[in-house]
Amino acid sequence: MDASGYSNSPVVMLSESASMQMTVFRRADGTLIGRSRGTISVAPPYIPVEEFLQHWRAIFTNTTVFQQRSAINPWLDDVYYEVTECDTKDCTINNMEAILYNATFRDYFDDLYTLYAIAGAHLIVKAARNQPASLLSVPAISLSAEMEIDDDNKKYELYNLQAGETLVKVGDFTSDRLILDTSLIRDYNWDIELMWPQLRKAVYPSGHDCDECYSISNLQERYIVDERDAYIVGINPILKSDGETGCGEISTTNTYAVADAIRFAANQINKSNLYFSHLNIGVIVLCTCNNPIVVQRKIYELVKEGVMLRDGTRLNVKDKIIGFIGDVGSTISISVAEVLSRLKYVQISYASTSPALSDRSKYLYFMRTVTPDDAQAKAMVALLHDLGADYIQVIFSAGAATTVIVFLRSHMVQPLMVELQKRVKPGEFMFIGSEAWSKNTQILDEDDKQIMLGSFTLVLEINPASLLVEHTKSFDPKPLDENPWVTLYLQEKLGCYFNTSFRKTYANVCALADPLNKPNFVLDTWSTSAFVATRAMLMGGHQHHINTCGTESTSLCPQFSSPREIDNLVQQIRSVELDLEGKGDDVKVFTTNGDGNVGYRIYNVIQDAGDRSRLEYKEVGQYPLEGSFTFNLNNAHVSREAVSICPNIQTCKGCTNEVTTVHPQPKSEANVGMIAIGLFGVAMIAVIVLVVVIFMVRRAHIKDKDTIYLHPTTSERDHTQSHVYQRDMHFMQVRLEAVGKSPETTPPPSHCKNSGVFHDINLHEDNNKTDTTQISNM
Repeated sequence: MDASGYSNSPVVMLSESASMQMTVFRRADGTLIGRSRGTISVAPPYIPVEEFLQHWRAIFTNTTVFQQRSAINPWLDDVYYEVTECDTKDCTINNMEAILYNATFRDYFDDLYTLYAIAGAHLIVKAARNQPASLLSVPAISLSAEMEIDDDNKKYELYNLQAGETLVKVGDFTSDRLILDTSLIRDYNWDIELMWPQLRKAVYPSGHDCDECYSISNLQERYIVDERDAYIVGINPILKSDGETGCGEISTTNTYAVADAIRFAANQINKSNLYFSHLNIGVIVLCTCNNPIVVQRKIYELVKEGVMLRDGTRLNVKDKIIGFIGDVGSTISISVAEVLSRLKYVQISYASTSPALSDRSKYLYFMRTVTPDDAQAKAMVALLHDLGADYIQVIFSAGAATTVIVFLRSHMVQPLMVELQKRVKPGEFMFIGSEAWSKNTQILDEDDKQIMLGSFTLVLEINPASLLVEHTKSFDPKPLDENPWVTLYLQEKLGCYFNTSFRKTYANVCALADPLNKPNFVLDTWSTSAFVATRAMLMGGHQHHINTCGTESTSLCPQFSSPREIDNLVQQIRSVELDLEGKGDDVKVFTTNGDGNVGYRIYNVIQDAGDRSRLEYKEVGQYPLEGSFTFNLNNAHVSREAVSICPNIQTCKGCTNEVTTVHPQPKSEANVGMIAIGLFGVAMIAVIVLVVVIFMVRRAHIKDKDTIYLHPTTSERDHTQSHVYQRDMHFMQVRLEAVGKSPETTPPPSHCKNSGVFHDINLHEDNNKTDTTQISNM
């Protein structure tokens, strides 16, 4: 410690090998090592053996007895010389006074392990005599108490080295439970004595990332296990995808918050005692890394090998799984559904909106709490109709179209808008955001130029549970062995570091208590949707458990997971009703096909009445799946200059018959003119383009060129094919360039050239950045 390279004043904890010997804390010359004060030392229970001390005192305080004993035990001379340092000088063994003995020999012989050595000798004797050895009572020495020998009942004591060179007992650790008297603990910053809680903390220095302290590759394979009687498995892309290893760094989107919403929903079910009253529900969280290969491997490993618990034991959960909740992206949910259809487990996604997932001939046990994209497209068309806009672009277009559809993954919206602030003037465009944009307040907070003023977004009609909101705001950092992701998630989201973290690459320290608890906190839609999905699965699973296992069962009986019964489990889940809108009226969570049964609320971006430099969302309409579309245009902020209509027939005629097939690109970088459709997912691209084609329809018969209206008609094939919309919209300027193809292989028409503010903006799928902007906090 005198030459410590880690700290000028290190915080030290010693194992039981220190044996409570003060010599550990002294230099060779016998002086105390000043930095050792405040040390915490762990030791087995110390029980003095007074008879043994008397035995040694009788030897070393009586020369005659010493000579007799040393004649048969030559080591006694060595002990005497070492303790009295007679090995370095000429001295004669004499009678020792009691005071001298106590000062020199008592510490030497009053060793921590004296009792354990005696106990070991007696155990051997008893074992030789075939006597029970569970309780040890030594007849030759009158011990003050019997000593219980039990490997499962490990006992330790905690000692604190304090001023005066004394070891003070401050706590006990028994049966994995620590009892600590913090009022007794003392720490020392050089000569200053510190008391609880102002103790020094053993932390990694700021400005560094301790690769030796944790491994990102280890975090990629970790999972969270709430050990219970039966399990929900949450599958979430907590880490980003990486092309080389399959998993990358921690994601700054809210996917960790979603995973915790699943755990919170299960805990609420356990507390209610209304469902699964005789067994507790746990959650296993798997990280998919937004990679279909990774998630399929992890699911098979989970079912085949179980999970490793913190104590190193492995838990078999194959017959304890109720179902799976997730994932976000439709590509991942499709890969999961393919596996679970074979393994015969139910799955509920909280965010995947591809119409392809409505195919029950392929995905028999798949359900979702969100509405497919085809319904969202209809809602957008209805909104555009009431706005009077018929000349639009999907992110990228040439010409004068100023109504822009933003149809991106949620984590791509913010970097796009940050880049557009450099190129777009306020009021120049009106954006129509999909439910992936939702009510993301951070997007508005970073819009200093207010280019989004007057824009609209669609939000699923699911009211966030107040308890879930408060729970999410109370996230705190946790040790890596307890929770492998929450600390890194909070740091990356907030752009700061915690003192207890091994990664301290940010400049500022995070608030220690409830760092997410801020006035403008808004719970993301995914967390609410995952919370609803988990409740629905457990409520339906509860009824199925009663039907198959009975009301008194304390486990999932074999019939619960029987292939013959899984269809009944699906039906029980589909029949669940919840108060989704927070109005006290329960509605079915799912349609008869298992899709989400919620419509959309329409929000308008307006200026805050109290602070016009800030933007906020205001509800101006609703698009229910059943019922009438309502939109209060008079109550909305709309820039009429941004509501674009077709300027003339000649300008728009070429676009009305243009349908461009979109192909997946092999790389993760795309022109923004492409990513509006392309980044929805490689396997989903063609489907989404067909959905968005609804915005390219025109009126079949033009009677009055000055009358603009939108009246889409649809022709839906069965669920084995994509939804296809017939075009019936008057003049619409849309440029959908083939993703992954150059303009030479897919030549654009002359009126749709690669130009405009949306051209040449590059967004990177995996690291959330533009070619000029690094986005670190989504």
